[in-house]
Amino acid sequence: MLRIKTTALVVLAMCGCQREASEPRADAAPVPTSKSASTQPAADQPNPPTPNPARGIANMDLQVDVGGRRAIAELSFEPGAAGASCGFVADLELARVDHAGAKLPFRRDGDTLHLALPASSTLEQVRVEYVIPDVDLRLGWLANGSTLVWPDGCGRVFPCHPQPADGLTFQLELTGVPEGLTAVYPRQVQTQTPAYVVAWAVDEFTRIDLGATEAGTQIAAWVRPGEEAAAREGTATLRAGFEFFEQTYGAYAFGPEAGSVIVDWRGQAYGGMEHHPYWHVDVTELADQEVHLHEAAHGWFGDGVRIRCWEDFILSEGTTSYLSARAVEATSGPEAASRTWADFRDRLDRLQSGPHSKLAWFDGCNEHDVIADGLFRNAYMRGAFFLRAVEARVGRESLDAALRAVYQRHVGAAPAGVADLLTEIHTQSGYDPRPCANAWLRSETLPLSLDSC
Repeated sequence: MLRIKTTALVVLAMCGCQREASEPRADAAPVPTSKSASTQPAADQPNPPTPNPARGIANMDLQVDVGGRRAIAELSFEPGAAGASCGFVADLELARVDHAGAKLPFRRDGDTLHLALPASSTLEQVRVEYVIPDVDLRLGWLANGSTLVWPDGCGRVFPCHPQPADGLTFQLELTGVPEGLTAVYPRQVQTQTPAYVVAWAVDEFTRIDLGATEAGTQIAAWVRPGEEAAAREGTATLRAGFEFFEQTYGAYAFGPEAGSVIVDWRGQAYGGMEHHPYWHVDVTELADQEVHLHEAAHGWFGDGVRIRCWEDFILSEGTTSYLSARAVEATSGPEAASRTWADFRDRLDRLQSGPHSKLAWFDGCNEHDVIADGLFRNAYMRGAFFLRAVEARVGRESLDAALRAVYQRHVGAAPAGVADLLTEIHTQSGYDPRPCANAWLRSETLPLSLDSC
């Protein structure tokens, strides 16, 4: 549950281990002499830099020197035709790009990086040495040591494919953490997940143990000085809510430990961000139980199940909004759930009374901008109330069975779209939800009844 303040946007917005300060790596990337160089020539290299955005990144081994803002990204590109591309990397100061022990020619085209990678039937390793400049107060590496990379800001921190369908596994190592501070970040994620899941936070963190679920997942929170009381209030139901997700929809895919990391986005954004298993929650929301549960739910939809296209955004945010309300009910009872749905209704009404488009589901695939076209604005509440209406029509058991089937089929595997969920609802219940989806997600107006399909 990310809410970007700069334009009054409302966006509801990963794996980790607590790491102590350590010395910078001896092989950290050198500072380049100039940022202006846009190509890297290499002798005896027959292939020119070739655009190929369809060639996915299967794995990334990322090493970051926090103190020097230097980094090395070792990228494993999938088999494919010649060339490879990474998006939104205009701000990275590239020092060297290597392949098979030699310099690899590259070319910048606006904010996209094209590589002279040869065609291959196997994984191809590319090593990128670079510096991360402090260039943006809203997206990228923030001045306080945390990252903010949603939806396409990953390229401000590491070479990436920002499209949500492009799943990768990764390893992450932070060095040069200032003395007295702790970096909370994932050492590795072995489940394919969107690039925006890669993140870290650096601050005076203390770990709060919240106990283990019945499945054995350890739940925790990382807080800064003076925040423990409010954080305990906000995470009071987190372990039980997490257990509800595990028992209702399937096993957690991001490791044996998970929890909330309290960060300060310094007014640039608020809410939370789904960096599983250690998701970030802005300090302004640290006492809000629904925000913590919402970010936890992304371990199942949004991170666990990647969305196929930005047009399928409600499968991530609408579903997790619905799941967070369900978790509130499971952990705090029907009255608390009623208050959550009342808050959701207020937010829905504010969106309906605003001047922007009310549509939450578009045709096409990555033809619409998640911010500019309002997907961020409408997907959360319209998606949540659509699923609530389906629940009223087919019953909670059938809807949970559909959600469970989509999760277990797609977690860490091929991405899914809204159509996959609609098909599964039909399969589990015999009810065709497409007219209801059109009424809730593709119409400027709302159905007469909020519980109507």
